[in-house]
Amino acid sequence: MTRPQAPAAAYTSTLAAWQQQLARALATRRRLGWTRLLVFVAAAAAAIVVFGESGAWGLLPAGGGLALLLRLVVLDVNNGVRIRHLRILIALNEEELRCLDHRFHDRFDGAGFEPHEHPYAHDLDLFGPASLYQWIHRCGTEPGQARLAEDLLTALPGPVIEGRQQLVEELAPQLEWRQEFYARARRSTLRTDTGRRAVEWAATEEKHFTAPTWSLFSNAFAVVMTGAAVATFAGLLAAPVFSMIYGVALATSLLLSRQTMGPYRQLGGIVPEIETLRDLLRHIEARPSGNPLWNEWTRAAMSDGQSAAGAIHQLKAILDRFDLRLNIMGLLVLNPFLLWDVRQVIALNAWRRRHGAHVEQWFALVAEAEVWNTLATLRFNQPEWCLPR
Repeated sequence: MTRPQAPAAAYTSTLAAWQQQLARALATRRRLGWTRLLVFVAAAAAAIVVFGESGAWGLLPAGGGLALLLRLVVLDVNNGVRIRHLRILIALNEEELRCLDHRFHDRFDGAGFEPHEHPYAHDLDLFGPASLYQWIHRCGTEPGQARLAEDLLTALPGPVIEGRQQLVEELAPQLEWRQEFYARARRSTLRTDTGRRAVEWAATEEKHFTAPTWSLFSNAFAVVMTGAAVATFAGLLAAPVFSMIYGVALATSLLLSRQTMGPYRQLGGIVPEIETLRDLLRHIEARPSGNPLWNEWTRAAMSDGQSAAGAIHQLKAILDRFDLRLNIMGLLVLNPFLLWDVRQVIALNAWRRRHGAHVEQWFALVAEAEVWNTLATLRFNQPEWCLPR
């Protein structure tokens, strides 16, 4: 069987465009590498010369060189992210061309979703090697993969099917949007267990640091400790006295930090997946549509007048700050001076009160959108097929 020509041509041209962009990004990485080396050598040489002639003035070229190096590092990191994303997009288009040639047997086949008994799953080869699922799925997250399997095993109501057909017709020609969505889903695996943990945490009753007085206490604590440190450096407070105050503050922070372990255990280690969830929701929300089904789901994902992606971004920022507890700076500086862990739990409690009821809906929206993307890709790849009415 020959591949459909229009989809093949689209994937071939898209693949060539991404390969050109990747070549430019790789060239940029090489230039940034050489530029960092030249800046380091030039700044070091200038600092040595100025130090020899003018003493402390040598700090100026050293500081300027360091600032420029940091800027180059940021540019290189961002370019590296772009390179990884382009490689995923290239792999997607290569995979689509193989699927058009019916070479898809290395893809995820969904065998784990196959029930022991089902009216038609075995007869239609829904799951397993060379199955319908292996051929059509374009789901990069575990919730999306599970949702597609559930839909294949379930007789959906007529209105649901009609609504999806309308949306699929709208999404099918939007190749760039669909591939960007799929690429973001494949960038970091979003697991079903992560969704379960997040939903369980969102539904858990707040136990620690819920009273408004804790915010006042943490602020007063930070003022006292910062003031004591400043007074010590200014010679107004004896070092032994500050050491005693610091010891009490360290012990207090360690004692209070023990009560923050519950939410940290529930949410620890999910930041990369939360970032994937945020990026997928942002991509969904950025796409304007007049489709009723699309708008129904995206409106339901709004939380307290805020976009789902914006709310998830706030949660990620809190979790990023919470992770600072794992390094020596968090243990010896942030907690004894600012009660860092307590502040993050207070922030998590506030976030949960505002957005917790929508967490399950966000994971469901991403899973549903992956099913739409799967069906739209199938529609694009098989333009001669007709939608049943």
